[in-house]
Amino acid sequence: MRGYQVEGLRWMAEQHDEGAGIILGDEMGLGKTLQVLSFLVFLKAVRQEPGPHLVVAPLSVMNSWVCEAQKWCPSLKVVTFHGSSAGEEEEKRERLRHEVLNKGMFDICITTYEMLVADQHAFVARSVWNYVVLDEAHRMKNENTVLGQVVRKLHCCNRLLITGTPLQNNLHELWSLLNILFPDVLHSSEMFDAGFRINQLYHNSSSQGVVDAALIECAHSLLESLMLRRLKRDVLSQELPPKIEKKIVVPLSEMQRFVYAGILKQDIDKILQLSKGSTDPASPKKLGMHYSSLNSMLMQLRKVCNHPFLLPELDPMVTDQRIVETSSKLQVLDKILTKLQQEGRKALIYSQFTSMLDLIGDYMRFRNYKFLRLDGSTPAARRRYEIACFENPRSRFFVYLISTRAGGLGITLIAADTVIIFDSDWNPSADLQAMDRVHRIGQKKTVHCYRLVTQGTVEERIVLAAEQKALMNALVMR
Repeated sequence: MRGYQVEGLRWMAEQHDEGAGIILGDEMGLGKTLQVLSFLVFLKAVRQEPGPHLVVAPLSVMNSWVCEAQKWCPSLKVVTFHGSSAGEEEEKRERLRHEVLNKGMFDICITTYEMLVADQHAFVARSVWNYVVLDEAHRMKNENTVLGQVVRKLHCCNRLLITGTPLQNNLHELWSLLNILFPDVLHSSEMFDAGFRINQLYHNSSSQGVVDAALIECAHSLLESLMLRRLKRDVLSQELPPKIEKKIVVPLSEMQRFVYAGILKQDIDKILQLSKGSTDPASPKKLGMHYSSLNSMLMQLRKVCNHPFLLPELDPMVTDQRIVETSSKLQVLDKILTKLQQEGRKALIYSQFTSMLDLIGDYMRFRNYKFLRLDGSTPAARRRYEIACFENPRSRFFVYLISTRAGGLGITLIAADTVIIFDSDWNPSADLQAMDRVHRIGQKKTVHCYRLVTQGTVEERIVLAAEQKALMNALVMR
């Protein structure tokens, strides 16, 4: 273990002795999994507290937990509780439910959030867990979801939250995390929201955007005694190469400009009605319908910003030079990939839209580029095989097309040194997690991250909103 990881173990032991909550908030890529596993081993070997412990993690990182435990903590008996609801998998889960969960024949049970919800009775019915560990705990930011309610029903002595991005949208999410740690103390969010003036964090946000320093300082003080957070630049500055982020702002192509303006003109009445409001008694229902249609329009605009061929009526169904010429983003991507191939470098390309990954795939085949693809439909076994292929230095695959939400967690792709965010997420942590698949322990090259943004479009507003969220998170977590 590295020095900062040993310090993390010591801090968690002190928090445990004091009966305080634990939030391990180290930046992504600093080995939070290893630190938590070493803490659970410490409890068993030194404090004679064998468990059982429950670890709940996203499916994409569940295998990492198992591998890390087998590699570094062989004394821990680990079982996984996962599988589909059909056939042999269901029988396996039923057997595990009766023979393992009910008898406690393990130290750690590792499962996923989806399985926790689907089989909640098996986990809640168990008398008590020693520690419930929630990996990527920011998924609990909404306490009203079924997942949030199930987590709060678990019977346990202690809770440990792991998250590199504890705040993603607003300070109310801080209450949600603290409520998991201290449900009896912070049982209602009303006083918390009123005290932090959640809806008024930014004074005159429409014009000035001035942050209320007093509220930020209060939030920082509240977290200081419960969270341990270290950044890569602080603990790995000597061995981790720099990460250079660049935002490339490009104008719309002629075709994109024409289609973009056409969509706006078509829905101008809805936009005006929403901006002015309505005095109609039935206005809430009408406004709800308008917001739904406006959201649909927003998605259409975002697709046009990426490529007009994403609209079915504009797709020529033939892949030729037009696929590059009609999208300003793809023109930039074409130049970047040409240079990377010549230099023998590898890149990851992230997009929110699987349809955009389809189109980029058509472009890659048009250029005869070797590439791989990962999205939510990629089976776990194929994912592991293709990652190994991409990481092989002799591999001809130099581009990996990845869906942002599906490939932002649980994978290491340090063979690449370039990350291209083709379209930005409203949530800045999603893009940061994507970048950190490359910029992590083991990377030897300078990492270049390019964010493509179309000028004068809704994409600039999305990036601005994400930057404001990132600012709030940085101020509170400093």
